[in-house]
Amino acid sequence: MAIKTLEELRIIKEQNSAKIGPRQGDGEARILVGMGTCGISAGARETMAAFTRRLAEAGAGHGKVVPVGCIGHCGLEPLVAVIMPGEDAVAYGKIDAHKAVRIVEEHILSGNIIDEYTVGIDMML
Repeated sequence: MAIKTLEELRIIKEQNSAKIGPRQGDGEARILVGMGTCGISAGARETMAAFTRRLAEAGAGHGKVVPVGCIGHCGLEPLVAVIMPGEDAVAYGKIDAHKAVRIVEEHILSGNIIDEYTVGIDMML
């Protein structure tokens, strides 16, 4: 079936929004970690593991770590986006395990963006 009008597209979006909603974090923070080959070679596995460990220590309901593919800014890897419920994504670059723990403590648990780690890129979210 070909979509012929914007109204048809709007109807399809409304019909499927309930299916998409649960993937958007269920009211928790989402931490997207770039896991393309350049991210992995820059240490993204360790970064992702640090996020996962610290969030587990904080208890359920604070956030979900989501591995994503190549983000396209190899010189800034490991790249991470933090998306707090109802807020725009914040992109962080060159994030190692120690910085990941600080991001959980200060940004996710306390609501304070760490400006010194942010990078001005659009992560196409």
